[in-house]
Amino acid sequence: MKKSRLVFQKELKKLRQDTFEMIALSKEMIEKSTSSFVCFNETKAREVTEMDDAVDKLDKKIEHRGIEILATQQPMAKDLRLISGILKIITDVERLGDYSVDNANLTEKLSEKPSDEFTQHILNMKKTSIIMLDKCLLILKNGRSKELSEIISMDDKVDEEYYKIQDTTVKYLKDPKKNKRDHESMIALMAARNLERIADHISNICRRSYYILEGEHIGKNQTF
Repeated sequence: MKKSRLVFQKELKKLRQDTFEMIALSKEMIEKSTSSFVCFNETKAREVTEMDDAVDKLDKKIEHRGIEILATQQPMAKDLRLISGILKIITDVERLGDYSVDNANLTEKLSEKPSDEFTQHILNMKKTSIIMLDKCLLILKNGRSKELSEIISMDDKVDEEYYKIQDTTVKYLKDPKKNKRDHESMIALMAARNLERIADHISNICRRSYYILEGEHIGKNQTF
């Protein structure tokens, strides 16, 4: 194998590794920000904000390396899909970090620990989102694209939990005995909305992973 090809493969490996690291960091931010919110832990919330800098640095590093590879090498179709797909994926991964920071910031707007009526649904949303992300990452590493449709269908479970929080919020606003905590209910709804968006971006990552593995674009309303 030519030296230039060896250098190319080495750079491609680094690109993949940095992407996996960025996804792992974003996953940790999702978990920690959700925990900070449901437990009303402001210390943990501040840790999430600090972690966002590392995600942003990886985003820039991956983008720079990907563009440099495209500019200096002549990747074949499969490698070209990998590079362009990763450059798309990191945009969604960066958004996972942003929404996690948003939820960490919402923790500081609380005056007390949120009601179990909200936290259980929020924890369910987080759990499903993490399962989706873990499975997507494993498939991206191992190349088993057929399992991606199952992951995307899990997004419906996240939506169902979000709608339940919407219904609970409406009840809080209508009930004179509970509307004293309407501020809490609105904050919980915003936190749930952020998690719902997180699941949407994970679905995007799955679709982009399918393109990397199979060379086909899958729209939001399409099936595999």
